[in-house]
Amino acid sequence: MTCNTFVVSIMVVRLLFIALLIVFISQPSNMKAQSHLLVITENPLDIKYPQKIDSVVLMDYLSRFKNRYMAAGYPTCNIDSVVWKSNKVQVYFYPGSKYRIGNITISSDSSSRPFNYLQSRYKENVFDTLSNYNIAEDALVYLENNGFPFASVNIKNIPVNTSVNMDVYIKPGPYFMFDTMHIDGDNVLKKRFLESYTGIRSGEPYSEIKLRKANEKLNQLPFLISERPPQIVFISGGKAKPYYYLKKKKSDQVNGIVGLAPNSTSSGNSGPNFVLTGEFVLRLNNLFKSAKMLSINWRSFRARSQELKTAFNYPYLFGKPVGVDLALDFIKFDTLYSTLQRQIGLQYYTSGINGFKFFFQSIQTNLITVDTNLIRSSKQLPAINAIDLRQYGISGVFNLLDYKFNPLKGWNIDFSFTAGIKSIVRDNVISELRFGNPAYNLYDSVQLKTNQFQYHFRLDKFIPITGKSTLRIGTYLSQISGPRIYFNELMREGGINSLKGFNEQSIFASNFNMLELELRYLFSANSHFKLFWNGAYYEDKSYGHSKDIYDWPWGFGAGANIETGSYILSLMYALGKEKGNSFDLRTGKVHFGISNYF
Repeated sequence: MTCNTFVVSIMVVRLLFIALLIVFISQPSNMKAQSHLLVITENPLDIKYPQKIDSVVLMDYLSRFKNRYMAAGYPTCNIDSVVWKSNKVQVYFYPGSKYRIGNITISSDSSSRPFNYLQSRYKENVFDTLSNYNIAEDALVYLENNGFPFASVNIKNIPVNTSVNMDVYIKPGPYFMFDTMHIDGDNVLKKRFLESYTGIRSGEPYSEIKLRKANEKLNQLPFLISERPPQIVFISGGKAKPYYYLKKKKSDQVNGIVGLAPNSTSSGNSGPNFVLTGEFVLRLNNLFKSAKMLSINWRSFRARSQELKTAFNYPYLFGKPVGVDLALDFIKFDTLYSTLQRQIGLQYYTSGINGFKFFFQSIQTNLITVDTNLIRSSKQLPAINAIDLRQYGISGVFNLLDYKFNPLKGWNIDFSFTAGIKSIVRDNVISELRFGNPAYNLYDSVQLKTNQFQYHFRLDKFIPITGKSTLRIGTYLSQISGPRIYFNELMREGGINSLKGFNEQSIFASNFNMLELELRYLFSANSHFKLFWNGAYYEDKSYGHSKDIYDWPWGFGAGANIETGSYILSLMYALGKEKGNSFDLRTGKVHFGISNYF
């Protein structure tokens, strides 16, 4: 036999072998997995199961089927047998009786009285695979938050008819109290305030939940960084010593912002074509190392108009999660009027610096000049009027951002609602004007006291896109509601901190709703570039208009916050469109600011 003949023979044998293998695989075999019609004899829970099932996965499915019954209170359920037929598999399932929790007997090395509530909470509940775990977890949570971090629980189940009585034995372990704290790093806060703020006070029972929440609370404070979660060292004799790892963060703020915008009050060649606007902010966040806050904010937002806002906050008064808030605002608007607003509030902190405030505020407007000729011709009160508004309100702030100054993700919620009585104040100049015969003044024809309401709601959501970029979605809703609203009561919107692309406080509204979209790229801890779009719908239903005023202004632009040492440089350019006008590059708004943190 030649070599070539031998090679051909081997190839023929291989081809025949492959052909036989294909034929063998294609034939039915008892060794192959096949689908069978599934029948389960008893199923009181009416659990839906597949009509057909593969023989390979049957036992795994039946195990999960049985576990569902055990979790629903059938601890004695069982699969008695499985019978195979030609195209059907019949499962003889015994569900047993549904069990409930009977009497719960508590015994402990110490008094078992604190755990008597377990009987009323769990008795007659369905007894399932989690019953023992839930009862033990309930008892352990109580113990670890009341001085017993090393407690243990042992439960013995005793079936009686269709109930399961439970003997719960609790071993509390040694009792621990918090010891005097130790601070590693910067001495940012007084120990007394730190105890009140975290709730971890020396001499009080050890609490696991207070320890777990301490790091979250510390990171809400703008003037420090908790470099690692607080640690606990348990010392013989029943003392638990907390260790904090704190680092001071620059948060006290001095800001200066200068803006250049067209002068909307000038006409023709009279007056300057541009108005120089500005703002100064001083904010001290940690006075006396106890988180007290003092804020002073001054700004000039249009010709002959200035605003001054001051605020002082005293948190955790008397070591409790309550605080006092004081605010004083003053505005001089052109040569028309001035308004003084005073507010005092009582804060309740739900977690850290987040919480609610209940407050009372008083707002008084005084007229600077009065156009008597306009009043005589219209025989109506002016659109700007002296008022005295006294309101009660509630507000809330919940900052859930990962980093307050340059966030990548999280929520920020801010809202308030006020209600009160507004009184029209008689101006001496207007009171002297007389009309008709017999003579009367205009105050005699109007209702001097009315109810007035106001709300605002702001929500910011930061959605991370990649490791360094994020999308900010912001909404702002606000409205003033009352029988008669005067021009001096309107909200003033627009500008760098409101609707960008418009002059500072150039939009006057009784109802203002805004949507903001920002795409940010964070290139350092306190720096980012951004592209933005913002749009709003507003209404001006103030007294003195022949018809309501409304519009849909919107704008877009780009900006950046750039950190340079202790300063943050802010640059922004924006274009705005309103009242059906087209975009004009000459009306673009350029804002420049420097923030200094120390």
